[in-house]
Amino acid sequence: MKKVIKFFVFVILAIGWVVATRAVHIVRAPGLLAGFSKTEFAGQWLIIPKEKMGWDYTFVDITKWTPSDIPAHPAVVERLTELGRKDVLNHILEPAIAEAENKLPPGAIEVKAVSEEVQPEPSPAKRAKATLEGKSKSASEVKSKPKPAPVETSETETEESTKTDNETFDF
Repeated sequence: MKKVIKFFVFVILAIGWVVATRAVHIVRAPGLLAGFSKTEFAGQWLIIPKEKMGWDYTFVDITKWTPSDIPAHPAVVERLTELGRKDVLNHILEPAIAEAENKLPPGAIEVKAVSEEVQPEPSPAKRAKATLEGKSKSASEVKSKPKPAPVETSETETEESTKTDNETFDF
């Protein structure tokens, strides 16, 4: 009976591992295994979650990729860039960039010094704050306008309306 239970536990674990491989990219890149010296032959291993489950690109060896392989494997490249692991692709991109720079004629790329007079664009947070400040000024202008004459109401209604008119809400 113990053998049957062990067999079923093994089968369940094996099925779980097979399903788990559908959800991740196992990427082998050049580099050191866990940072240990003399492990260049093993490379650097990454386990990256896939965008959606499937058998595509479960195991990817990028050690011998060239720049032409990057457009051929968009799913892996997109996931690496989304997760901030573009450094894994440096062994492909750096030589390609150097080669492209060597092919450019001299003076094709101009580098201009930034003067102190040039002001950088404000961040989105500063623009939003300025927009809110502009709206709050217009709201204060609206508050200073005279109110229309009140319509005759009972005493309880006027007490309730004066309470809400006197309250100010700060956001």
